[in-house]
Amino acid sequence: MEVLIPLLAVFSIFFIPIAGLTIILTTRYAFKPLVETLANALRESGQNPLGQPRGELQELTEQIQGLAEEVRQLKETQEFDQKLLGSEKSATGEFSS
Repeated sequence: MEVLIPLLAVFSIFFIPIAGLTIILTTRYAFKPLVETLANALRESGQNPLGQPRGELQELTEQIQGLAEEVRQLKETQEFDQKLLGSEKSATGEFSS
């Protein structure tokens, strides 16, 4: 009995933390494929963590890009018109002199 108490103390000091770490690491690696599968399924379902569908977000992004392209084209057209009107004024000014 006198030998059993120090032996239990040694086991509790060294082997219980080692067993705990072993269990934690084993469960981490055991559940990793399950967690990755669930994450991929959620990703592919089109839901983001905020609850807004990804398709809707993608659609809004495409609409914004389309609007930006239209604004750029309108700006180019306006600059062309201004240059054209400026050259007409100079051309009509030359004919009238």
